[in-house]
Parts: sequence; structure tokens; C-alpha cells
Amino acid sequence: MILRTNSIVRVVNLNDHRPGAYNEPEDGINIPYFRIWNVTRPNIFGNPFVLRDAENDAERAHVLMLFAEYWYDEKQRPLRNRALMNFPPGSVLGCVCKPKECHADIIAGYLNWRRQNPGDIWEE
Repeated sequence: MILRTNSIVRVVNLNDHRPGAYNEPEDGINIPYFRIWNVTRPNIFGNPFVLRDAENDAERAHVLMLFAEYWYDEKQRPLRNRALMNFPPGSVLGCVCKPKECHADIIAGYLNWRRQNPGDIWEE
């Protein structure tokens, strides 16, 4: 199964798309704010691991590794299933980290992979 471009879950910077934002979004995508799924804390899809220094690439990599371990843990299967139900194909996830690497990239990657591999034995 090949995903069409309009069915791929993407991630944008939430701040670039807020009502009243004066700058052109860095990602070049003009999406109304109300069409973006906020995945920041305290949302259940928010990253529970805090990044204290947003400019520290090593810390960011560590926090993303922790989130990936958390996200793919067997105990989080209900959360992953909820993401599949909440975020339809073509959804746009919003976080304040973009364009830097972000936990929302992990969520979007999972959603896109899962929809390409619906019968994968590891997730049944």
C-alpha cells in the first residue's frame, strides 16, 4: 500500500500557525490553526520527558530516545491505538519544537508506518 501525499500525517510548528501569527510559517504550509492537532503537554500525546535546553542537541536526542522507548513500550499500545483513531490520514500534528526534531515526528512516523502495514504481526 502506498500512501498518497494528502494522506500522510505531517508535523508543523504550532506557533507558526496560531491566529494572529504575523510571519509566514517556516514550513511554507498555510494551514488554519483549527485544523492542527496540538500534541504538546498537557495533552495525552505530549512528551512526558522535559527538554530543559532546547538548543542542546545532545539533550534533545536523549529526550527523543526516551520518548521513543515510552511510545513503543507494550504498555503504551492503548495510546498508540488511540492515536490511530484520533488522527485520521492527512492529519497535521502541531508542536512547538518544529522545525527541530520533535516527539511528534515519532508519532507521525508511527501513524504513517502503521497505515502502510495494517496487518503487521507486531501490533496485533
